[in-house]
Amino acid sequence: MRDFGKVYNGGDDVYIKSFHTGRFERGVFMDMEVIYSRKYLCSCYMEGHEVKTVRVMEQASFKDIPVDYKAVYFYCDAAEELYMDEDQISQNTAAIRDAYRKSQGLLTSREIIAIRRKYGISQKDLCTLLGWGGKAITRYEGYQIQDKAHDTILKKSRA
Repeated sequence: MRDFGKVYNGGDDVYIKSFHTGRFERGVFMDMEVIYSRKYLCSCYMEGHEVKTVRVMEQASFKDIPVDYKAVYFYCDAAEELYMDEDQISQNTAAIRDAYRKSQGLLTSREIIAIRRKYGISQKDLCTLLGWGGKAITRYEGYQIQDKAHDTILKKSRA
C-alpha cells in the first residue's frame, strides 16, 4: 500500500494532502464519493476493519498541462487517511493520461478500445490494417499517448 496523505478536519472543511502536489488542499467530505465499503486489512492501523473505497476529484500536471481527473483511493475513518494500492496507482495514472487526452482533443484509451471492439479485431490486427507497428494500439490502449496524426486516423475509423 502507498500512503496518500492525511485528512485534516478543520470545522466544516477538510484538508487533504494531495499525492501529486504534496500540498494540503481544502475540500469537503461531500466531494469524497464512497464507491463501496468492506472489511479489509487497513495499512494505517494494520488491522482488519471497515475501509471505504472512495473517488475524489484531483488535479495533476501531465506534460506541463494541468488536468482534473477522478482518483480512487482507500479511506480509513479511524486514521482519517487516504491511501492506495498498486492497482489504484495504475488506475489513477490511466485516469490522468485520459484526462490529458481529453484536454488535447485526443481519443481516450477506452475510446480506442471501443473502436477495436466495434470491429471485433485484436490490437495486432488493427495495427496491421492501419499499417502501424505491431504494438502501437497496445501502447495507446495502455500507457502511451498517441500523436495527433494517429489520433486522426483512429477517429476516422470510428465512423
